[in-house]
Amino acid sequence: MMICKADFEELFPETFRAKENLRIRKPEIACINRWEDDGGRTALLPQRPVASVPKPDYHVEQWPDPRRTGVAMALMPAIAALGAAQAMMTVWGRQARR
Repeated sequence: MMICKADFEELFPETFRAKENLRIRKPEIACINRWEDDGGRTALLPQRPVASVPKPDYHVEQWPDPRRTGVAMALMPAIAALGAAQAMMTVWGRQARR
């Protein structure tokens, strides 16, 4: 069974009712005069104070030593290899016990 648009309008008349025209208020003279007296400016909004962020005070001792960083970077492949070897040995040890 198919419903055409005419049937739909008959079944649901409230959806096809003529919508009431909304009355739009026209600007009143008092409002326009006040706006012109203000110079056309909008109302001032309260301003938030700008928070001052203290600049970090770095000392020489706080900077990382480049030699330490280099050593850590050089040791990374060795550490990764040790981790892989440990994982393989753990699996081998479990299988050897069976």
